[in-house]
Amino acid sequence: PGATNQDIINALRFTASQSISPDNVLGYGIASFYKAYTLLKKQQNNTGSNKPVYMISANPFPERLELIITSPSPSGWMVDVYTVQGKLVERYANIASNRPLLIGSKIKSGIYILRIISGSQIAIEKIIKN
Repeated sequence: PGATNQDIINALRFTASQSISPDNVLGYGIASFYKAYTLLKKQQNNTGSNKPVYMISANPFPERLELIITSPSPSGWMVDVYTVQGKLVERYANIASNRPLLIGSKIKSGIYILRIISGSQIAIEKIIKN
C-alpha cells in the first residue's frame, strides 16, 4: 500500500505480540507482518469512506483491549462500550488518532459492543472479555 515509513513502523508495533506492554527484553515482541499489512490495506481502502479505520488487539482479551484509530481525522473521536443489552459501561471522549487507547480494564467478563464515532463516521465491533 501507499504508506509512509512511519505508518509501516506504527502498524508493525501495534500488531506485535507485546504491543500493549513492551518491555526492555523483547520490546514490542514478535511482529505480525500480515496483521500490519491488513491494517495498512484497510486504511488505504477506506480513504474517502464514511467508516473510521481502526485496529484492535487480541479479541477476546483477558484484561484490556488496545484500540488505535488510524483514520485521517486527527482528533475528536468518541469510543463507547455497551453491554449486549444496550447499557453504556465505558465512554472515552476526545480520543486522538494514532494514539493507543486501553479499554475494558474495569468491565467484567462477557460480550460487549464497541462503538467508535467522529462526526458522521461510525464503526461498531463486538468485543469479548475473558
